[in-house]
Amino acid sequence: MAYFAQHREALDPNLSVVDTLCPGGDHVTFRGARVHVSGYLARFLFRSEHAKLAVGQLSGGEQSRLGHRAPDVATRKSAGAGRADQ
Repeated sequence: MAYFAQHREALDPNLSVVDTLCPGGDHVTFRGARVHVSGYLARFLFRSEHAKLAVGQLSGGEQSRLGHRAPDVATRKSAGAGRADQ
């Protein structure tokens, strides 16, 4: 439980889901391949309408899934990179 809670705390509730995963872009790197963020989200059971939602509008479970998929969100925020290698 603490594992997910830590990731959820790192999420900015005002950012959109897309901006959380890939600030300033629309692609992520997943297993060495460049993937459009909508396809990446679909892999983890997010519907396309979730992409533009603010993180704070997601359910707790959805926030946990997002935090788990983007465990280095805090690092990427400061670095400005668009990666989701998990």
